[in-house]
Amino acid sequence: QNSVLGKFFSSHSDEQEAALRWAELRAFDFDPKLFDAYTASMYGLLVHKSLREYRVGLLPATERMGLPTLRRPLNKIRVYEAVVPSEDIDRFDNTSIGELTDTTRSCVFLVTRTYNIKDDVDEDAQGKGLNSWSAVKPAYMSKADFIQSFFEPYRNAAGEKVYPEVKVDYGQFFKTRGDMWADGLEYHLAFRAIGTHRTMKLPTPRSHGGETVVYHSNMLGFGTDALKRRDPAFSRWGGEMGFSAEGMPLMVKLPSGDEVWKHTASAEEWQYAKFAWRATLINGVTLVDHLWFCHFIVANDMAIAARETLPPHHPL
Repeated sequence: QNSVLGKFFSSHSDEQEAALRWAELRAFDFDPKLFDAYTASMYGLLVHKSLREYRVGLLPATERMGLPTLRRPLNKIRVYEAVVPSEDIDRFDNTSIGELTDTTRSCVFLVTRTYNIKDDVDEDAQGKGLNSWSAVKPAYMSKADFIQSFFEPYRNAAGEKVYPEVKVDYGQFFKTRGDMWADGLEYHLAFRAIGTHRTMKLPTPRSHGGETVVYHSNMLGFGTDALKRRDPAFSRWGGEMGFSAEGMPLMVKLPSGDEVWKHTASAEEWQYAKFAWRATLINGVTLVDHLWFCHFIVANDMAIAARETLPPHHPL
């Protein structure tokens, strides 16, 4: 496994080599026949030199947050639709965020990111992908348990698990025999959970083979060529799901234009179509609605307004 680090040391400066040695990457947690240098190295940095050293949970709130001390107009830059501050006029809280953003650690992360990801998803000469779950995961373990096994043994400096406990295990509620997902999952996501705000009623119900679509959640906008795939072997994002008047999924339209109707599709085709919509919904809402809109637009504007107009000791 030392050959993983050897590639780093032979191609970078003494300063970068020292930083990498300082990080004490735990590449031996991975079988080098299955995991590439990027994956093993990033895991070592993230778990063993970031998450395990994080101790903010031990600190009182007054030490975890930087307290406002000034009020004045902020220098700003424009990033697409957002106007963001280019400075922080408050006290920099080195106790908490400092241990995650120090120069040495940031340097090591940047160097690691220059390595190519060799995930072996591409097809080989025989037309088969070299990478598969069966190649890395014991048969008795679920995929989630396999991933969590690399984090489960470790705690941070505050005694907390580096991989937080799962609050809601959808598998317990919606997994059926044969490792299939029940349609109740899509109903839950579209009408009770993360996708509620993207579920709309059709102006005119749409019928097909005795089934009638009344509601839909259209995520096909994420299936355009503007959103590039990292690997040609991966499928495109995107999917539009149609629901009955009761909210149960009836059909999925894929970016290719193909429509998969539950009453005519095989079980495997239906599971895949639902997965395409589900994966796009979760990632689309997380990246656009949550990260971009909530954080970069709304929270950013509120923070700027507060720092430029409210005195440092204002109750807000």
